[in-house]
Amino acid sequence: MKNILLDAGHGGADPGAVAADLREADVTLEIALQMANLLRDNYYIFLTRDRGSQYISPSQRLANIKDIHSKVKLDAFVSIHCNASTNPQAHGIETIYRDDNDYLLAAILQRNLLTDTELSDRRCKQDVRQLAVLKAPEEIPACLVEVGFISNPSDHEFIENNISVISESLARGLTEFLGVE
Repeated sequence: MKNILLDAGHGGADPGAVAADLREADVTLEIALQMANLLRDNYYIFLTRDRGSQYISPSQRLANIKDIHSKVKLDAFVSIHCNASTNPQAHGIETIYRDDNDYLLAAILQRNLLTDTELSDRRCKQDVRQLAVLKAPEEIPACLVEVGFISNPSDHEFIENNISVISESLARGLTEFLGVE
């Protein structure tokens, strides 16, 4: 069986983006847990965190990724996040990838989310910010998915009411990716 690592962004003392009654850390954890349940029959699933109270610094997350990969060969790594902006008009889904080796994973996840949600396409983008979690070993296909803007009223409402849709879409995308590799 193949090995997947799911990273629920933020957590514990770091709530991530917060808008009204929605905390990014709670949303990302729920998505990761639902994805794990959907994928568990066909893959070995690893989680960077499995509780809301868990805080893991970016450098510790990277160390955890490397540690897990040194014990079992990871076939995919997905970090789950929600976007936010001071501009309430900013909206949509985007997937960040490191390089050409990760583009296929990003493109499949992005396409699945766009097919299954009513959110707009902010496209797949190469990581120019050098995000800590995307410094995972290069042999692991890795990307970071921003499932929408919790600071945008429309995206916020969709995310809040459709965690299962987002989770199923991402799980289906991972299954598709691992089937094409």
